[in-house]
Amino acid sequence: MKKVSKLLAVVMAFSIMVALNVAVFATTTKTDGTKANVVNGGETVKINVLTGNENDVLNAYKVVETIYDKNTNTINRNFTATFEQFTAANTEYKTMTVDDYVKLNETKLKEVLGKFVSYVRTNSVNPEYVSTNISNEEKAEFEAVAMGQYIIVGSGNTNGAYIYQAVTAEVEPFVENDEYKIYEQYSVKMKVSKPTVEKDIINGTATDGNRQTASVGDVITYKLSAAVPIYPEGATDTTLYLGDELSEGLTLDLNSIVVKGENGENSKNLTSGNQYTIKEEGQKFYVDLNYGKIKTYTTVTVEYKATLNEKAKVGTAVGNENIVEYVYKNSPFDGTTYNSEDSDRPTPDTPGFGDDDDKEIVYTFGVAIEKIDKDNNAVKLKNAKFKLYDNKECKGDAIKEIVTNENGIASFEGLKAGKYYLVETMAPSGYKKLLETIEIVVNAASGIYTITADKTEITTDIEKENGYKKVTVEKKKEQHFQLQVEWEQHYL
Repeated sequence: MKKVSKLLAVVMAFSIMVALNVAVFATTTKTDGTKANVVNGGETVKINVLTGNENDVLNAYKVVETIYDKNTNTINRNFTATFEQFTAANTEYKTMTVDDYVKLNETKLKEVLGKFVSYVRTNSVNPEYVSTNISNEEKAEFEAVAMGQYIIVGSGNTNGAYIYQAVTAEVEPFVENDEYKIYEQYSVKMKVSKPTVEKDIINGTATDGNRQTASVGDVITYKLSAAVPIYPEGATDTTLYLGDELSEGLTLDLNSIVVKGENGENSKNLTSGNQYTIKEEGQKFYVDLNYGKIKTYTTVTVEYKATLNEKAKVGTAVGNENIVEYVYKNSPFDGTTYNSEDSDRPTPDTPGFGDDDDKEIVYTFGVAIEKIDKDNNAVKLKNAKFKLYDNKECKGDAIKEIVTNENGIASFEGLKAGKYYLVETMAPSGYKKLLETIEIVVNAASGIYTITADKTEITTDIEKENGYKKVTVEKKKEQHFQLQVEWEQHYL
């Protein structure tokens, strides 16, 4: 037991490192100037914890008893029974004293906090105080807290947003005008991390306004960027994985997947089988991350290629939605880390897990052609052949050749935004083919375009009579056809 004179102010300061992905362990600070005299040592205060996710619950475990002896006018400190049992269970801490504890540097304190949280979770130790639910102001409160020193941890009863870092909270008297006083309210900021993921298209599409568009056959390069969380020391479950599901309109190139760890501008290829593993299941693939091997990075990126194929849906309002999910354990002292060989993969709905997601949308277009008789629109002209080119000179290979059906309809599907050029290569029987090239602009607009061709006279065999060929010279009507440009969105 340690005794401290009334006139000796106790100063306990833990170094605070403010840097990306480095946990912060801050001592408690007062929230207002209201003070109360320490009369008998039974005074209580309020602790406000500034951080966290709405509706989450925090637990406060008392580790140091601070006792005021009014007869000797001294402050005595000793470990609580819970903390003594913890130190007894850890060989390296068996000889630790209160003085040793309050003088721990940040690295050692982080180790102690992690192991202590693991200990209380494993042994189902009840906390001294349970906070009110975190409000929409991102604040939790502990009411009627006695003097002493505490370790505050996330209870694990969260809704899947944050991973909490344990923090210390000191409710200690101080000397003012030769009297012990205590503040009525204290506050502490709790360090949390919320893993996030972003999905981007970095190559293989054409931009139409703020839309990404692609044609069937285009190879699209995607990039996933996942922020690496900060798990506490001693965490037993650091499950962390990305799940990316492709629509049936995309064909994944599994061999194209590249996984990197990044710190600012520096990046390094990660090692498959050691730092991550990949598992493909149908149209979905998983990247399971080994937290212990990648925790020194701030971000993990995954790049891969996929080809837009003939199954890409055109003309539907819903389209094909492709979402990446980033799943992580947010209660890291419950259970053990998932192994990719296990059959039951945890999901965002599994208790104690959280997730973030993102998606990319790629639009693909179709051009529908309807060929009809000008004077009688009810007459649909079949067997008209057209070719579509992506250059004004219509040189090289055509994108596709189509033939109108019995309803006079043919279509080009799976086109990205841009200019295209339509050439009629064969007219229906009795009609002359178009001589001019038709320019079609494919974009987010839709409409019907009408083109009228020149009149012409042609000779056609229409029947045989009495063994003779009957030849009729017939003036055909002007022909025209309609172009209908349709588009639809696809989520890739």
